[in-house]
Amino acid sequence: MRHPLAGSLLLASSLAGIAPAQDPAAPAGGDATEALRDEVAELRRMNEALLGKVDRLEKMVGDDEWLTETRAAEIRGIVQDTLADSASRAALQSSGSTAGWDKASGFFLTSADGNFLLRIRGQLQIRFALSDRDRGDGAPESFSGLTGSESWGWEIRRARLWFTGHIIDPSWQYELQPAFDRAGGAGGGTLENAWVRKEMQAFGGKLGVRVGQYKAPFNKEELVASSRQLTVERSLVSELFTPKWVQGLEFVQTWDAFKLTGYYGERLRALGTLPNDGFYPALGYLDSRNQPTYAVPQVDYALAGRAEWKLFGNWKELDDLSAVPGGSDGLLLGFAAMAQNYRGIPGEAAGPDGTTYWQSSSMWGITADILADLGTVNFLTAGYFRQVFFANDLPTRTGTSNHMNQWGFTAQAGIWVSDSVEPYVRWEVGNTDTNQFRTVVNSDMYSPAVDGERANVVTIGANWYPEGSRNRNIKVTGDVGFSLAPVVDFANGGANWLPALEPAYGGNFASGQIVTRLQLQLLF
Repeated sequence: MRHPLAGSLLLASSLAGIAPAQDPAAPAGGDATEALRDEVAELRRMNEALLGKVDRLEKMVGDDEWLTETRAAEIRGIVQDTLADSASRAALQSSGSTAGWDKASGFFLTSADGNFLLRIRGQLQIRFALSDRDRGDGAPESFSGLTGSESWGWEIRRARLWFTGHIIDPSWQYELQPAFDRAGGAGGGTLENAWVRKEMQAFGGKLGVRVGQYKAPFNKEELVASSRQLTVERSLVSELFTPKWVQGLEFVQTWDAFKLTGYYGERLRALGTLPNDGFYPALGYLDSRNQPTYAVPQVDYALAGRAEWKLFGNWKELDDLSAVPGGSDGLLLGFAAMAQNYRGIPGEAAGPDGTTYWQSSSMWGITADILADLGTVNFLTAGYFRQVFFANDLPTRTGTSNHMNQWGFTAQAGIWVSDSVEPYVRWEVGNTDTNQFRTVVNSDMYSPAVDGERANVVTIGANWYPEGSRNRNIKVTGDVGFSLAPVVDFANGGANWLPALEPAYGGNFASGQIVTRLQLQLLF
């Protein structure tokens, strides 16, 4: 069947053949007839060309109609699949759950009503450290391992995941924090935080009751997360006096300007409380997550409590030891105390190397600190005192004693010199009072016994934030520490400070040690 356009063209052609238009200027007679024939022939050629185009047009129209129906069917299929997928998602998310990421919470998954929340965050610290120790009197030569003057290497200092949030409603909170082996080998990991807390309104403020495993409420430097420290690592003094992780029951009462925290539960870590009569560092009871060095003491009681007074500022920014340019100023005063009594502890025990260590029977301690964030300047100072008791009088250089008076002091400050660079300095001193029990003396029998109870360290360094102060998820920190006293009781491998090289009998430890550290931190 011809397209209507074809009929119209044929009709026009016929009419043109019957009644050709007369050109007044056309030649007369035969010439005119010949011109008319030429014009009719031309019209026929045009007509045939038009008919060919019409045929092609009809075919194209027919093809297009077929393609249009095919496309329509395909589109209908896509729409149906999309609607089906949407319906399935609606069934799975009938509660309106949402997931995503934000700067404050990291990755999160939450219900529409906000009563169920899971946050996932992580921390990675990659560190290079170099320790250069002087040799003591008569110390043997060595060039490898822990007996070498220079020790260096890389480590995964921290690799952690945080799972936090709430269930039932925002008042039921939880945290699970696994941490992995810093050696990066097959040693696996450990569990740091694992607790459940219920929050409620009480006593004109907010009351939180927590049970599980967490940091004991004692020194501020330890309570601030490792990701928010000013320096590469916490001070040696803080590491020696902190009770670290505990397991038990905690109460936290918070008002606008005051916070009171109390703990009762398992034993508190107590480093540097087990002296010996030789060259060796004083050992200590480890925290409840691990076995102690060579004993597993139970306690009749273990208590800790902390009080904080916020003169101005906000609590969140005062949980950071680095001021943020543009943030609010803050000033915090803190005071804390701890006490514990061990059950059935013998007077002495043999350490891993066969050395006799005197075991403490009880102890108490206090600490006080001041934290200030003032524009681009931050400052923290803290003092510590601990008294350690023994069940019996122990032999000393001059007689006997049944206790040790231990103390420490730290002060650190940082200042932002640009939006991405923050230099800092720290000074720390301390004394474990263990020299009285080190009855090893020099060969002339009149010189003082070996000195291993003191700490005196100065550290200088800087933080660099490649993305600026407002994005601190990437941080590069480098510092250099100088010891001005032999590092023995205060030695700490996690801080890369190794014990002073052991001298020969009759000698003493050398004072000098320089520790250089460079660390990259990633938070996600």
